[in-house]
Amino acid sequence: MNKRHYVHRGTEPFYDPMTHLYDYQGEGAPAITECREYFEKRTFFQLDRFHAAWEIKEILKGNPRYKAVRKKLVQYDEGGVITELTSVAGRLETKGKKNI
Repeated sequence: MNKRHYVHRGTEPFYDPMTHLYDYQGEGAPAITECREYFEKRTFFQLDRFHAAWEIKEILKGNPRYKAVRKKLVQYDEGGVITELTSVAGRLETKGKKNI
């Protein structure tokens, strides 16, 4: 795992919304969207890991490749997740279409 954490020990404010970029993580709920709109170009949004895993589970229900994708998620193997999803993408059935 390549997680990094920062513990701010100084007395000065760590985050200045006028100069720093802010990373919002979530699923796009109204509060997240409001923050993104308020800070405009000083922020970016990304789907958080919990909601990404939930969406993948919903899409791959019953698919035999789901366990492989889930394993890569648990291992924090981003490249492996993308590889597994790419291998499954052309085989997924959608409403009204046989494959995507």
